[in-house]
Amino acid sequence: MNHKIDWDKMADWAESDAPFAGAPSGQTLSGEAAREAGRRILEQYGSGRPSLGHEHAQGKGSSPRRQVRLPQEVNDELDAYAAEHGQTASQVMRDALKEFFERRAA
Repeated sequence: MNHKIDWDKMADWAESDAPFAGAPSGQTLSGEAAREAGRRILEQYGSGRPSLGHEHAQGKGSSPRRQVRLPQEVNDELDAYAAEHGQTASQVMRDALKEFFERRAA
């Protein structure tokens, strides 16, 4: 396989509530059909999500994962802001934390 992986597309899907575009629901594949479906999935989504590196997904460096619970109204506001600005909720939160720490350091 010699193809370019669209990391931004993969990241957007991973951070969304979109369903996985694999085999039709309820269908179990086996043998060559399963192998071919697996190949298509790897070609479409790649073999894993890269770390964030410095500023973008570069496949190098470290990017630990954190989880946070939000009140529903904050979550709704975050989703609305992200959609309005063409960003993912994760990017908005990363930017907000970066700005918070920069302000504290000043």
